[in-house]
Formats: sequence, C-alpha cells, structure tokens
Amino acid sequence: MQRVFLSILLAAAFFSAGCGTAQNATSENNTTVENRQRPGARGGNQAARLDAEIAELGLSDDQAKSYREINERYQEKRRALRQNAGGDRQKMMAEGGKLRAAQEREVFEVLDDAQREKYNAMIEQRKSEMRDRQRVRRPGGRGE
Repeated sequence: MQRVFLSILLAAAFFSAGCGTAQNATSENNTTVENRQRPGARGGNQAARLDAEIAELGLSDDQAKSYREINERYQEKRRALRQNAGGDRQKMMAEGGKLRAAQEREVFEVLDDAQREKYNAMIEQRKSEMRDRQRVRRPGGRGE
C-alpha cells in the first residue's frame, strides 16, 4: 500500500514539474509543445536514461526488452494524457498517478526480488532529487 502511495506521489510530482513549462509555447518561432524539448527532460535523454537503469538493475536481455516496451508504452499514455487533459491539472495528476502505479506493477512482474529493491531505491532517489529541484525553484518555498 505504501509503495502504491509513493508511486502516485512520484507521478504527481513528475506531472506537476513538467506541466508549467508546456504552457509557455511561443508563436513567434512557431514551435509546438509536442516538438519542444525541455532541458533535462525525458526527450532525447530517455534512451540514455533507460540504458542506465537497465545496467543499474542488471537486467537480462529479455528483461531489458520488456522494460523498454513498458516504459515506451506508458510514455505514450502520459503524452496523450497531457495533450487531452485540457489544462486540468487535477485530472492530469490523478490519471498520472494511476498510470505510474500501473507501470510499476508491470515492471515489478519483470523483475526479481533483488531488482525490485534496486528499482524502489531508484524511485526514492528520483523523488529526492525532484524535491531538491523544487526547493531551488520556489523562492520562499519549503526549502528556504
């Protein structure tokens, strides 16, 4: 239960961090939200991030293939959610949490017990890094 709650919390944090920048598309350079890449975002770095995660988890070739497929499938679902939410942040956070929990359930089916422990540690590390980034971005926020 705690794992599901943490997964939902992580998904909400991911969506809230990315949603604000998506609304700042400029019409002067005719760039669409879908084609822009945020610095440090998933875009071009996703393949490298997945490779690093696969290496850190010590996945076999079959596990790595499944892990990539799961991640790609849920990335597409999150992209569709952002496009179809119509700016409804509450909806995006709720649905995003459900997607993250479902993704983690599928990933857990692929991993063995030791890999699950490493995966949970990776998730906790991401949450910690995200909290640190949010503290820096928010003047007068919780971290200052």
